[in-house]
Amino acid sequence: MTTDRAVVSLKHIFEPGMAYVALSRTTSLSGLHITDFDEKKIFCNPEISASLDNMPKADFHNIQPILHIVQDTKMSSALKIIHHNTEGLESHMDDLKCHHELLSADVLCLTETHLSGSAVPAYLQLDGYTMYKRNRHASYTNYVHLANKNGGGVAIYVKNNFQVSPVMYIQNVTDLEYLVLKIEAPKQALIVVIYRPPSYNLAEFLANLNALLTSLEIIDFKPVIVCGDFNEDQLSHRNKPILNLFEDKGYIQLISTGTTENNTLLDPVFISGINSSHISFTAEKDLFKNYKNVFSQKNNRLQDTCSDLMTEKDQLQGRFNDLSNELKAYKKRFQWFFVSDFSKSWSESRQYCKDRGADLVIINTEEKQRFITSIISGNEKVWIGLSDTYQEGNMEWVDGSPLKQGDTECRTLPQTPSQSQDAGKAKKCRGCGCLVSMAIAMCFTLLICAVLVVFIILQHTSITAERESQSKNYKEAVQVFNQTNSMLQGTNSHLMTENNQLQERFSNLSDELYKAVQVFNQTNSILQGTNSHLMTENTQLQEKFNDLSDELKKAYQKGWFSGQFFLSNVSKSWSESRQYCKDQGGDLVIIKTEIKQNYLTSYISDNERVWIGLTDTRQEGKMEWVDNSPLKQGKQAR
Repeated sequence: MTTDRAVVSLKHIFEPGMAYVALSRTTSLSGLHITDFDEKKIFCNPEISASLDNMPKADFHNIQPILHIVQDTKMSSALKIIHHNTEGLESHMDDLKCHHELLSADVLCLTETHLSGSAVPAYLQLDGYTMYKRNRHASYTNYVHLANKNGGGVAIYVKNNFQVSPVMYIQNVTDLEYLVLKIEAPKQALIVVIYRPPSYNLAEFLANLNALLTSLEIIDFKPVIVCGDFNEDQLSHRNKPILNLFEDKGYIQLISTGTTENNTLLDPVFISGINSSHISFTAEKDLFKNYKNVFSQKNNRLQDTCSDLMTEKDQLQGRFNDLSNELKAYKKRFQWFFVSDFSKSWSESRQYCKDRGADLVIINTEEKQRFITSIISGNEKVWIGLSDTYQEGNMEWVDGSPLKQGDTECRTLPQTPSQSQDAGKAKKCRGCGCLVSMAIAMCFTLLICAVLVVFIILQHTSITAERESQSKNYKEAVQVFNQTNSMLQGTNSHLMTENNQLQERFSNLSDELYKAVQVFNQTNSILQGTNSHLMTENTQLQEKFNDLSDELKKAYQKGWFSGQFFLSNVSKSWSESRQYCKDQGGDLVIIKTEIKQNYLTSYISDNERVWIGLTDTRQEGKMEWVDNSPLKQGKQAR
């Protein structure tokens, strides 16, 4: 709204900017009357001043065209496209209609239109343009929370003299704020505009974006130009997965300077399917220089990432070693013993134990000897981890340690001294004594961690070699480019008479550039994949380290003995006791062997009574174990 006459009083200003609105709407200074003028009332916030100073000047000649990079923007052969984030189109329509630089574009791509409704109202129309739009609520099928949220939306204005076909439906793209137009005449291009809300999960957004880019390849209409607000700073040194996806698909990012007042690049422009006949020599030269800078920056960032990973790997290795030492200290404190009911030879018994992650028991203390004796009946013979298989007559434990003097009473061997263990096939002992440390499972985890550490070192070596190879290839590409550029400058005076020859050389240079871009994209994809793999493995290593630490703490804090049984000191009923056991991840004990009965009895005093897993709750008078197995004859509840 404008006016010919206005009276502005500066006596009472409730908010900064109120007077500015009135001043800016007056069409003539002669019709403007200011009262109660006070210089203190005219000011600008220092932060706003600083932001304005950092913003690039709006000059159409400094905006890099997309299909045709030229010095004169009035050339009829150029397709001029402007990408603009509106942050609410309705409130900025007056500004848009008065902005002569924006209206000089053939195609105007807009993000964050904040529109609703399917129709295009008259106040959104631009003279000489046709509007195409897609609102946020129509863009999401599975993410209702995004569809119902205000904001978002995209739109494209195209001049009326262009022949345009909207691409209404793209397969497998169901949750994305995007719009696709096929410009068929007088220029040809596939124009795409995309907006990603900051709250949109990055992994889910990448999946939909990948589906869209794949479908655009199937449409096979070149070139493809993607304008977007992805809320990912392309100038940041952090990982940029959206940029990586575009580069993996063969796209080139054209914008190299900041697009916001904070000098961040959130609104990139990508192009794919470049034809050499559409790009002048100046464009190719500038683009090649830009790739040189981009390649150097990416190399530096990858080098920094590798250095950080190596440092973190060294720190984890140190913590890994500390944890290994701690495991060794606790290894002897937590052990389980298992006695099988099968008759086997010594070798078969040892293999039986190894198949279960253990080995035949080593008896090197009187305490262990007494404990094992307590769980074996007097007339029963079992194999232990003592043999002379390596040297007949020289007894050794299965861990390679020699039999010390005084340990002979710990042996349980075939009665005939001259017989070897495997000769006992005719005289097999029942069962075998197996010992497994609580740390065995942890050792497997630590072994995996060690393999991961070695893998990280190998990957770092591979990255270094690839970087040196890429640097060599880059120097060669630069040398080829310099030679070609020198040749073209030398023939500059003959451009008019040798136009066909120069055009051919331009094509050759474009082909070389395209190949260089392909090589760069392939190498960059490998480096990015390696970097992502290293970060994933590093995270897995950290998680396993944390799990290992937690398991150590739980092992000796819960009060379990022999790793299987827990004795409560709280008096409860049978039902309450069973529920208490279930809450701890167990159940009341089932006693089906005399060995287990004797073992549990050794932990209970004579005048003490405890509940076991035997009950007649299902059928009175019929005793059953808690696993519903019947009480066999001879088993008494205690």
